[in-house]
Amino acid sequence: MKTLIVIATLILTACSTPDLNPEIEKPRLTDSQYSELLSNHTRRAEHYDGFNNLYNIKVTILNTKVYSAVIDRVRFFKQYGSLEAQKEREKTYQKMSTETHFFVSYFSPQKGLTRLDRGDSLWKLYLDVNGRRVKAQIIKYPSIKQQTRALFPHHSRWSKGYLVKFRTPTNLSENHSAKLIMSSSAGSSVFTFPALR
Repeated sequence: MKTLIVIATLILTACSTPDLNPEIEKPRLTDSQYSELLSNHTRRAEHYDGFNNLYNIKVTILNTKVYSAVIDRVRFFKQYGSLEAQKEREKTYQKMSTETHFFVSYFSPQKGLTRLDRGDSLWKLYLDVNGRRVKAQIIKYPSIKQQTRALFPHHSRWSKGYLVKFRTPTNLSENHSAKLIMSSSAGSSVFTFPALR
């Protein structure tokens, strides 16, 4: 009898599991290619006070190559059709014409250092590119944690994900070396991203 119940449960579960739409193409990059792309465009820093960890941070520049791969993954995860995927690409590229974005994965066990997106945060973030320094606008990454970790595998579950925006076109940081600077009384870190061309 138990065997019959187990078999019936397996059959019902198999029948109720939806298959992915066969018309939706898989992402252009394999998982390992995607991870390599992110790794090449991600910088890391850890800061300690003696044995005490002050913060861990991973910064990924969302340039054309990276954003294209991220959008392609989102398209696959959400099973977008070609029209919907095209709209997402256009919306992102429109933002890139006036802004430069970074994904920041941030962790600090220190009470006063835990949030980057608050007005009273101790942190100040800047982008130095082509002789200009631009202040950051920081928001929580607009995705649920599970999807954020699927898009950015280096983002741990203890970290907070942020989208850091600068009012300067993305092509400037692709044509010139760019430095993202994080500074506070706890320390500072500089993340350098060389020009793509």
